[in-house]
Amino acid sequence: MTQMPIGGWKELESDPGLFTLLVEDFGVKGVQVDEIYDLQETIKGNVYGFIFLFKWNEVGRSRRKVQATVDEPFCKDEEIVNKMFFAHQLVPNSCATHALLSVLLNCDEVELGSLISRLKHDTYNFNPEMKGFAIGNIPELAYSHSKYARPETNPLLDTQNKPNGLTSSARTIEAFHFTSYFPFQGRLFELDGLKPFPIDHGPLPTHGAWHDMARRVVTSRITAATGGEQCHDIRYNLMAVVPCQVQHYRTKLNQLKHDYSAVKQIMNNILEKSETNCEEIFKFEPKYESHIDDKQPPLLQNNGFQHNKEDKDFVEILKSKKLLEHFDDDVINVIETCGTEDLETKCSLILCAMKRGVDQCEASLNEEDERRHRYKVDHARRTHDYVPFISLFLAMLEERGHLSNILEPIIQPRKRTIVQPKQKRRPEKRRYRRK
Repeated sequence: MTQMPIGGWKELESDPGLFTLLVEDFGVKGVQVDEIYDLQETIKGNVYGFIFLFKWNEVGRSRRKVQATVDEPFCKDEEIVNKMFFAHQLVPNSCATHALLSVLLNCDEVELGSLISRLKHDTYNFNPEMKGFAIGNIPELAYSHSKYARPETNPLLDTQNKPNGLTSSARTIEAFHFTSYFPFQGRLFELDGLKPFPIDHGPLPTHGAWHDMARRVVTSRITAATGGEQCHDIRYNLMAVVPCQVQHYRTKLNQLKHDYSAVKQIMNNILEKSETNCEEIFKFEPKYESHIDDKQPPLLQNNGFQHNKEDKDFVEILKSKKLLEHFDDDVINVIETCGTEDLETKCSLILCAMKRGVDQCEASLNEEDERRHRYKVDHARRTHDYVPFISLFLAMLEERGHLSNILEPIIQPRKRTIVQPKQKRRPEKRRYRRK
């Protein structure tokens, strides 16, 4: 049974690799976290929600001081508040997990896994305070959360110098806080565990994606806080919770290989009565294709195909069989504009273009795998405690008499030549004789 980590919940940095590994530790599948570098750039693809980091201030410090934040558009409808997953943050340093769970548990498209699914089921229709208690009392969440924190040389130092429930900068005493943005029942909501209610930013746009509206809300917030100055303020950070690209490219690669094999089989059926030797074209290539069962699916049947060397218009047939829809536009353009001198040449050009599509997808998959590897390396470097090594290294230098020789030139004050300023000669006073 997992126990609560020593020292409780610890601070987490705003790092997309850290949050991606944390999602995997929670048991959630098919999700990753990416950093948004440019708020003006349109985001392509599906977005489940945003996690926003900002510098915390004294305004609205407590959930009990509702009068301090009366200007915020709170959603006080108890039915809506209890139906969505909104939890008060009752445990210090847990705002990162709160923000992440707020996105995951309010999205129906995500495969949550056993741990998070159990949390969602057990806290259904709870009020925000009870949901906050539930999060703080799940050892698995606390262990996974604190697993990705930097080692603390003095755990009591930060808790004495920062407000309750917040995370702080590693180099300063400034306090930072995580919140989340996501669509719910046709409206854009912001969840902040230190606020009494969810913040309703209004209905989603009828034209355009919801995350375009969320980016405008975040941009307005940063602009208001910075006085409209155009600057890249490191006190703010925005991350997007999106579908896992590793899983996406693996699925796409398998589909492309299957389609490539199907297209080769269709071409072979068309050219089987040709006198041309096509063994070089139709030999099996394990890098680009998968085995097709002897029982051909309806997709590969010969209905409608003429085994005639003069039949050159089968690109539309491949499209109608949905064998090209997984390839990128540049590959399809090459296929549509390839030469029509003879059927064999056209088959060869189409297969070469499809091979390039498989190569591109495989390169993208390798790039994503390499990024995941870097995430794990960064995690190992971030969480490793270097203090014992440094202490032992300095002790060994002292034991062998090298430490004083190293420190002496640094500690010993440098002798400076003091240059006396030249004294200005006072002008002689004129003496006047008395007559």
